[in-house]
Amino acid sequence: MNGYATTTSIISRSNKPKQSYSTSLIPLSLALVMSMFVINLYFIWRATEINLHHRSSPSNNGRLPIVQTHHAAIRKRKKKHIGSDDNYIRDLLDEANLTLPTEEEEETITNANIPSRSDVTSQYGPHPILHNLESCPVFRSTIPIQHRMMGVAGLFNTGTNYLASLLEHNCHLPNRNSHARLYPFREQVPWGKHNTPNAHRGHHVARGNGGPSWTLNVTWVLPVVIIKDPFHWMVSNCRHEYFLWEHDDMHCPNVTTTTLDSNTENNNIVVPNSFTVPFPKETRQFKSLVHFWNEWYGEYDAQSELYPLVYIRFEDIVFHTEYVIRSLCDCIGGEASEDNGGDFVYLEESAKDYAKVHAGASGFVDAMLRYGNPEYRLEGWTNLDYEYAMDELDGELMTKFGYKYPDWE
Repeated sequence: MNGYATTTSIISRSNKPKQSYSTSLIPLSLALVMSMFVINLYFIWRATEINLHHRSSPSNNGRLPIVQTHHAAIRKRKKKHIGSDDNYIRDLLDEANLTLPTEEEEETITNANIPSRSDVTSQYGPHPILHNLESCPVFRSTIPIQHRMMGVAGLFNTGTNYLASLLEHNCHLPNRNSHARLYPFREQVPWGKHNTPNAHRGHHVARGNGGPSWTLNVTWVLPVVIIKDPFHWMVSNCRHEYFLWEHDDMHCPNVTTTTLDSNTENNNIVVPNSFTVPFPKETRQFKSLVHFWNEWYGEYDAQSELYPLVYIRFEDIVFHTEYVIRSLCDCIGGEASEDNGGDFVYLEESAKDYAKVHAGASGFVDAMLRYGNPEYRLEGWTNLDYEYAMDELDGELMTKFGYKYPDWE
């Protein structure tokens, strides 16, 4: 008897054992069959993986893939294929169980000003963009799931609260401690979502992220930095002001201003409109709104060399909402929230909070109509503002995040 199977022996008259070959070949045959089975399974798995990779390539006629800096698998949207160019916004709203406002609710909504797919892609390109996703497995491997958190960071008027709420409603971390201090999806990073990272990370604790006897461990929090198209962002500060800079209703965003040229008579020269922003740990002077965007995001862009973090675009949580949120949930090691039965929940924005969308909700619709329309990018601009921004905007950041320069017409 050996360690794998038994054999039958026949004892001759000379007491010399004689092996029964027909019986002893059974274990060998079984081993051969099992080996072939395992090899076939491997080739089936490999072929499936390659097929999925090709299906997610830009040539796919379905939903476009995420443009990212690594090849980790991201769950696809399960919704239907987006239809024609003219029906792009309507189809997106249909996915969210929303409709455009009726004429009685919003007289300005007409077919003429509903953005088309080409309107959207002319500003942001055809793909949603997430950067530095390769830091996700690093974060998961170093931070235990009971301590993992995501915190949002971004400039004013970039949808930071909305992003945090989407994550809260659509992502769940299994076996997670529900203690409030360890809540996984934070409305801001521990040092403050609008604050500059160099001066504040590890040196400042924002409200809601600690207390006199307890401070949140910054390494437990994976920052999600949300960036917004600089042209739309500068205009949005005219509608919702969070810091002070010189402007008025006739000239906003007022990137540039004019001053008397002491070297000539009766001539003004164009200069950037500078201002200061008081942060908790520093007061920074910015040469213009353009430089505020350049420097704030430039500083965060350099943080990827120091610790795990992810960058996303505001516009992608408007036009590729589920795709982005599912990707971030995968990044932290989460799964679809069971509260929704695994279905994705879209949210509408209100003054005080965020609620599940319903037919006729306006916040999500308004965002699609405004940020899908290229004409709103230069609303209130002068040609001098435009020329200055075209010269001074950080071209590397514009290219990295897929923002297209608008034309002055």
